[in-house]
Amino acid sequence: MQSFWATSLASRLRDFRVQNLSLFRLTPTQATLRWRASFAAPLPPRAAQRLAEVGESPPPQRPDGYVDVNLSLTSDFQLDAATGRVMSHTERITDDFGVRATIARFEFLQARRPNGILSPLWYYDVLRYTSLEEAADAQGASPDDDDIQRGFALMVGRNFGLGLALGVVVYVAIRAAKLAALQSTW
Repeated sequence: MQSFWATSLASRLRDFRVQNLSLFRLTPTQATLRWRASFAAPLPPRAAQRLAEVGESPPPQRPDGYVDVNLSLTSDFQLDAATGRVMSHTERITDDFGVRATIARFEFLQARRPNGILSPLWYYDVLRYTSLEEAADAQGASPDDDDIQRGFALMVGRNFGLGLALGVVVYVAIRAAKLAALQSTW
């Protein structure tokens, strides 16, 4: 029987594959699993622009418009010594924050949305997590740092403000065009 994530990820990520699976039993109650996920992801327009800015060529696109990406993960397990059952599990993405790795990280986390959670809420959580992690990595700080949290809140506020301003400009332009058209017919 396959786990929820194995079937869910395979159905949500194009050409999903698990590679380089390595299990290390550190003690009778601790185990670490290192693995690599490969899949195809859409290339956001901003990512291609960012690659050009840092002097990298964009990854080759497939005929379907997707690009192949990889993601390295480490899972740590605390096991019950008597039964070997998993008592706790933590997982972390071990790749850096390059453009390709960021695309892979975002798409992978999006695909892990549990059933029953609304997509916009999960999207915001993934955006927040990836933005905070990337900013913390770039600044050598913790994602819980107040400055990092404030920077994310300002980014979201700025983006909503720009979207609202654009909507108002379009609305006013359409109203002005209609008014001008009405006045020219009189």
